[in-house]
Amino acid sequence: MFTHWEQWAEALNMVPGSAFYQSLYDDLPSTCQSTMSRNLAALDAKKITKEDGDQLVADYAENPDGLEKVLNMFKPYTPITPGLKTGDGTPKNKAELIKEYDELFASENGIADLQNSNPEHLKALKAAKFGTA
Repeated sequence: MFTHWEQWAEALNMVPGSAFYQSLYDDLPSTCQSTMSRNLAALDAKKITKEDGDQLVADYAENPDGLEKVLNMFKPYTPITPGLKTGDGTPKNKAELIKEYDELFASENGIADLQNSNPEHLKALKAAKFGTA
């Protein structure tokens, strides 16, 4: 049986559903199981990183209900990069958009021409470069 939170927190590195993982989980005190389940659910929902989860488990070792409240406050991470679109509607990653903006800015009339021809694409480029449209 685990006696330290650090030891059972290592079980987070195991693959859920495996026999070894299940045996580690079964050996945990019920309070630890509850806390670990909440932590794994938050990881699966992309609310926290593994490192943050480990820290929260350590901080809330004696207060699993407090941990649940904290985890419920977080919203799932949703990356914005896949939602950025080019002028023809195909997605680009943020680095490509920033590079395109820099190239347009360096050209003589690039920004002005794009503003006239495709203002929505210019907004996407500015959002990628500066964080705002």
